[in-house]
Amino acid sequence: MEPDTGESPSGLPKPGDYRPLEPVWSIVTITYRDGFCGPGKKILAIERNFGQQVSRYFGLPERVNAQVQWQGGGRFLNGFGCAVPDEIAKVYARQWKKNKDLRLPDYLLYPKPDTSANERMKALKDQMDREVASGELSFVRLPGPDEGAQLAESYGAVPGSSTLFFGPKEE
Repeated sequence: MEPDTGESPSGLPKPGDYRPLEPVWSIVTITYRDGFCGPGKKILAIERNFGQQVSRYFGLPERVNAQVQWQGGGRFLNGFGCAVPDEIAKVYARQWKKNKDLRLPDYLLYPKPDTSANERMKALKDQMDREVASGELSFVRLPGPDEGAQLAESYGAVPGSSTLFFGPKEE
């Protein structure tokens, strides 16, 4: 009889060897590369790494662990599917208070549920206009689908899909 070395002779795990994944929580700043905040904008976030999955929360500190409840169930609204640990939520709130420049713009943080879709689109257009005017974003009017396919592709747009394209300002 061979001595027990602690390893399975077949190489398979023994009962009790399995260890469930533990999420790794952190407070990070990410660089927003495009979209509604403008290229290069740094945003404060709570990040959860869970195996190969990375999730982030960019919202208001007081809503970090907000939930919606209904008879027989409920869910967290933070996108993680679980509560953020208290210590992480406190650090996020402190950093949020201290670094106003790392927050999402107000129009993304405080959506008005009573506004129409047209009013929200107008607010978004006005914000984009301000970013274009300040030089944070460039604006290109693309020709029609037949003439503009090559130009559209050079800017990353799908040819014929839109007449407007917003992108990072070219240096």
